[in-house]
Amino acid sequence: MVGGAVRPARGPVGVVVSWDEQPSPSSRRPRKGWDRVRRRVLRRDGHECQIRGPQCLVAATEVDHIVNVASGGTDDPENLRAACRPCNRAKAQAEAAAARRARSAGGRHPTERHPGLL
Repeated sequence: MVGGAVRPARGPVGVVVSWDEQPSPSSRRPRKGWDRVRRRVLRRDGHECQIRGPQCLVAATEVDHIVNVASGGTDDPENLRAACRPCNRAKAQAEAAAARRARSAGGRHPTERHPGLL
């Protein structure tokens, strides 16, 4: 701390990154072999969005995990499908909101009574 203020974090190339600013997804390193898997899935699905949400562009440029990795999904091609950017973003936002609701629904307190209070 300098003068009561928290120093901002430094980014990967010495760039100052504030707490509310995260590195863009394109700056993160992809998993080994991901580009090849991604191309294969897009080719398999004919570069057409498989989600087909209300804002769908039909032309797929991204690959979506059907069961997301945080929920136990894998990078196996059977768990992947082609998606357009608006559909993939909408699905990711919905999954994030559901995870936040589930986390807050669990509460911070134990569900069983304390043995000393019985």
